[in-house]
Amino acid sequence: MTRVRNNQPLSRPELAELDEFEKMSEEPKKNSRKSKAKNSRAEIAESEIIETQEAAALFVGRNARTIRRWEKEGMLTAGKDGKKVYIRSQLKQFAEHEGKKSTKTKLKKEESEANIKATRDERERIQLEILKKEWVKKADYDKRDVERIQVVKKMLLNLPRKAVPLLRGQTPARMQEILKKEVIFIIDLFANYKTP
Repeated sequence: MTRVRNNQPLSRPELAELDEFEKMSEEPKKNSRKSKAKNSRAEIAESEIIETQEAAALFVGRNARTIRRWEKEGMLTAGKDGKKVYIRSQLKQFAEHEGKKSTKTKLKKEESEANIKATRDERERIQLEILKKEWVKKADYDKRDVERIQVVKKMLLNLPRKAVPLLRGQTPARMQEILKKEVIFIIDLFANYKTP
Protein backbone atom coordinates (compact mmCIF):
# COMPACT_ATOMS: atom_id res chain seq x y z
CA MET A 1 0.00 0.00 0.00
CA THR A 2 2.84 2.35 0.68
CA ARG A 3 4.03 1.87 -2.89
CA VAL A 4 0.62 2.86 -4.20
CA ARG A 5 0.49 5.93 -2.00
CA ASN A 6 3.97 6.99 -3.11
CA ASN A 7 3.10 6.41 -6.81
CA GLN A 8 5.78 3.74 -7.19
CA PRO A 9 5.43 1.04 -9.87
CA LEU A 10 3.83 -2.27 -8.80
CA SER A 11 4.80 -5.78 -9.87
CA ARG A 12 2.33 -8.08 -11.65
CA PRO A 13 1.42 -10.12 -8.56
CA GLU A 14 0.90 -6.91 -6.61
CA LEU A 15 -1.36 -5.56 -9.38
CA ALA A 16 -3.41 -8.78 -9.37
CA GLU A 17 -3.75 -8.61 -5.59
CA LEU A 18 -4.83 -4.97 -5.82
CA ASP A 19 -7.48 -5.84 -8.46
CA GLU A 20 -8.90 -8.63 -6.23
CA PHE A 21 -9.03 -6.29 -3.29
CA GLU A 22 -10.89 -3.63 -5.30
CA LYS A 23 -13.42 -6.20 -6.58
CA MET A 24 -14.14 -7.47 -3.09
CA SER A 25 -14.58 -4.02 -1.66
CA GLU A 26 -16.91 -2.92 -4.54
CA GLU A 27 -19.43 -5.81 -4.33
CA PRO A 28 -21.12 -4.83 -1.05
CA LYS A 29 -21.00 -1.17 -1.99
CA LYS A 30 -22.84 -1.71 -5.31
CA ASN A 31 -26.09 -2.63 -3.58
CA SER A 32 -25.84 0.20 -1.10
CA ARG A 33 -24.95 2.66 -3.90
CA LYS A 34 -28.11 1.72 -5.81
CA SER A 35 -30.35 2.34 -2.82
CA LYS A 36 -28.50 5.56 -2.02
CA ALA A 37 -28.83 6.64 -5.65
CA LYS A 38 -32.57 5.97 -5.55
CA ASN A 39 -32.90 7.94 -2.35
CA SER A 40 -30.76 10.80 -3.62
CA ARG A 41 -32.69 10.95 -6.93
CA ALA A 42 -35.97 11.15 -5.03
CA GLU A 43 -34.51 13.84 -2.80
CA ILE A 44 -33.23 15.80 -5.79
CA ALA A 45 -36.57 15.47 -7.56
CA GLU A 46 -38.39 16.55 -4.42
CA SER A 47 -36.10 19.57 -4.03
CA GLU A 48 -36.76 20.52 -7.71
CA ILE A 49 -40.54 20.72 -7.18
CA ILE A 50 -42.53 23.76 -6.13
CA GLU A 51 -46.05 22.91 -5.07
CA THR A 52 -48.12 26.03 -5.89
CA GLN A 53 -48.24 28.70 -8.55
CA GLU A 54 -47.84 31.42 -5.94
CA ALA A 55 -44.72 29.76 -4.51
CA ALA A 56 -43.33 29.41 -8.05
CA ALA A 57 -43.97 33.12 -8.65
CA LEU A 58 -42.20 34.00 -5.39
CA PHE A 59 -39.29 31.71 -6.31
CA VAL A 60 -38.56 33.64 -9.53
CA GLY A 61 -39.70 37.04 -8.28
CA ARG A 62 -42.61 37.36 -10.72
CA ASN A 63 -46.39 37.25 -10.33
CA ALA A 64 -48.78 34.33 -10.88
CA ARG A 65 -49.94 35.72 -14.27
CA THR A 66 -46.36 35.47 -15.54
CA ILE A 67 -46.20 31.81 -14.47
CA ARG A 68 -49.48 31.10 -16.32
CA ARG A 69 -48.13 32.87 -19.42
CA TRP A 70 -44.94 30.82 -19.28
CA GLU A 71 -47.04 27.65 -19.12
CA LYS A 72 -48.87 28.71 -22.31
CA GLU A 73 -45.51 29.45 -23.92
CA GLY A 74 -44.28 25.91 -23.28
CA MET A 75 -42.79 25.76 -19.78
CA LEU A 76 -42.79 22.18 -18.52
CA THR A 77 -44.74 21.29 -15.39
CA ALA A 78 -45.18 18.00 -13.62
CA GLY A 79 -47.98 16.19 -11.86
CA LYS A 80 -47.84 15.03 -8.25
CA ASP A 81 -50.81 13.49 -6.45
CA GLY A 82 -53.09 14.78 -9.22
CA LYS A 83 -51.91 18.36 -8.80
CA LYS A 84 -49.80 20.50 -11.09
CA VAL A 85 -46.37 21.25 -9.66
CA TYR A 86 -43.61 23.47 -11.01
CA ILE A 87 -40.01 22.49 -11.74
CA ARG A 88 -37.37 24.86 -10.40
CA SER A 89 -35.00 24.44 -13.36
CA GLN A 90 -37.78 25.31 -15.82
CA LEU A 91 -38.72 28.37 -13.78
CA LYS A 92 -35.09 29.50 -13.66
CA GLN A 93 -34.67 28.99 -17.40
CA PHE A 94 -37.77 31.03 -18.28
CA ALA A 95 -36.84 33.75 -15.79
CA GLU A 96 -33.30 34.05 -17.21
CA HIS A 97 -34.43 34.16 -20.83
CA GLU A 98 -37.49 36.35 -20.45
CA GLY A 99 -37.28 39.21 -22.94
CA LYS A 100 -34.24 37.66 -24.64
CA LYS A 101 -35.64 34.45 -26.08
CA SER A 102 -38.46 34.45 -28.63
CA THR A 103 -41.36 32.55 -27.14
CA LYS A 104 -44.31 31.15 -29.10
CA THR A 105 -46.47 34.16 -28.29
CA LYS A 106 -43.75 36.62 -29.26
CA LEU A 107 -43.12 34.75 -32.51
CA LYS A 108 -46.84 34.85 -33.38
CA LYS A 109 -46.96 38.57 -32.59
CA GLU A 110 -43.87 39.28 -34.70
CA GLU A 111 -45.28 37.21 -37.58
CA SER A 112 -48.65 39.00 -37.53
CA GLU A 113 -46.92 42.41 -37.35
CA ALA A 114 -44.80 41.45 -40.36
CA ASN A 115 -47.94 40.37 -42.27
CA ILE A 116 -49.68 43.65 -41.45
CA LYS A 117 -46.65 45.63 -42.61
CA ALA A 118 -46.42 43.61 -45.85
CA THR A 119 -50.13 44.20 -46.53
CA ARG A 120 -49.77 47.94 -45.93
CA ASP A 121 -46.73 48.08 -48.21
CA GLU A 122 -48.60 46.22 -50.97
CA ARG A 123 -51.62 48.54 -50.64
CA GLU A 124 -49.37 51.61 -50.86
CA ARG A 125 -47.61 50.18 -53.92
CA ILE A 126 -50.94 49.56 -55.67
CA GLN A 127 -52.18 53.06 -54.81
CA LEU A 128 -48.96 54.51 -56.21
CA GLU A 129 -49.38 52.52 -59.44
CA ILE A 130 -52.98 53.72 -59.71
CA LEU A 131 -51.75 57.29 -59.37
CA LYS A 132 -49.19 56.62 -62.10
CA LYS A 133 -52.04 55.25 -64.28
CA GLU A 134 -50.40 51.83 -64.47
CA TRP A 135 -53.47 50.23 -62.93
CA VAL A 136 -57.11 50.87 -63.70
CA LYS A 137 -59.66 50.90 -60.91
CA LYS A 138 -62.30 48.16 -61.11
CA ALA A 139 -65.12 50.69 -61.41
CA ASP A 140 -63.41 52.32 -64.41
CA TYR A 141 -62.75 48.92 -65.95
CA ASP A 142 -66.38 47.84 -65.52
CA LYS A 143 -67.61 51.13 -67.01
CA ARG A 144 -65.39 50.63 -70.06
CA ASP A 145 -66.68 47.06 -70.53
CA VAL A 146 -70.28 48.24 -70.37
CA GLU A 147 -69.58 50.87 -73.02
CA ARG A 148 -67.91 48.29 -75.31
CA ILE A 149 -70.81 45.89 -74.93
CA GLN A 150 -73.35 48.64 -75.70
CA VAL A 151 -71.51 49.66 -78.89
CA VAL A 152 -71.31 46.04 -80.12
CA LYS A 153 -74.94 45.39 -79.26
CA LYS A 154 -76.02 48.48 -81.20
CA MET A 155 -73.91 47.44 -84.21
CA LEU A 156 -75.26 43.87 -84.18
CA LEU A 157 -78.85 45.15 -83.96
CA ASN A 158 -78.20 47.52 -86.90
CA LEU A 159 -76.53 44.79 -88.96
CA PRO A 160 -79.75 43.60 -90.65
CA ARG A 161 -80.66 47.17 -91.73
CA LYS A 162 -77.14 47.79 -93.00
CA ALA A 163 -76.83 44.36 -94.66
CA VAL A 164 -80.16 44.36 -96.57
CA PRO A 165 -79.04 46.79 -99.28
CA LEU A 166 -75.68 45.02 -99.55
CA LEU A 167 -77.23 41.55 -99.88
CA ARG A 168 -79.81 42.35 -102.64
CA GLY A 169 -79.17 40.38 -105.76
CA GLN A 170 -76.25 38.41 -104.29
CA THR A 171 -75.75 34.66 -104.40
CA PRO A 172 -76.08 32.77 -101.12
CA ALA A 173 -72.31 32.20 -100.99
CA ARG A 174 -71.64 35.90 -101.55
CA MET A 175 -74.28 36.82 -98.90
CA GLN A 176 -72.52 34.55 -96.43
CA GLU A 177 -69.16 36.18 -97.25
CA ILE A 178 -70.57 39.72 -96.77
CA LEU A 179 -72.22 38.83 -93.44
CA LYS A 180 -69.04 37.13 -92.25
CA LYS A 181 -66.99 40.23 -93.12
CA GLU A 182 -69.43 42.52 -91.25
CA VAL A 183 -69.46 40.27 -88.14
CA ILE A 184 -65.64 40.07 -88.10
CA PHE A 185 -65.52 43.88 -88.35
CA ILE A 186 -67.83 44.16 -85.30
CA ILE A 187 -65.80 41.61 -83.31
CA ASP A 188 -62.52 43.41 -84.12
CA LEU A 189 -64.12 46.67 -83.10
CA PHE A 190 -65.20 45.06 -79.79
CA ALA A 191 -61.69 43.71 -79.15
CA ASN A 192 -59.95 47.01 -79.91
CA TYR A 193 -62.57 49.43 -78.59
CA LYS A 194 -61.10 52.36 -76.66
CA THR A 195 -63.21 54.55 -74.40
CA PRO A 196 -63.49 58.14 -75.55
